[in-house]
Amino acid sequence: PRPQGGANELEDLAKMPIGDLDPLRARQLIGEHIFPRIQSLYADQPNIPGKLTGMLLEMEIAELLHLLEDKDMLAERARDARRVRGRDRGHR
Repeated sequence: PRPQGGANELEDLAKMPIGDLDPLRARQLIGEHIFPRIQSLYADQPNIPGKLTGMLLEMEIAELLHLLEDKDMLAERARDARRVRGRDRGHR
């Protein structure tokens, strides 16, 4: 899936003061951009990227914006979420 908001809208989002952001729209836009990146990390597990993206979207907007700029940090957070998800599934 291709991000619907486009790079320009995301750049505008990153420049806005955090207090001025509509949290739902911000999370939607950020999710549209981080999902394909997470999908490329877990290409062999098609059911995982959506779940991990959803978990990451629970983070603060400022942290999410940082993940958009730092691909290594995004990969690390995705791995962390994967480990947490694995532990949670093991306890059910």
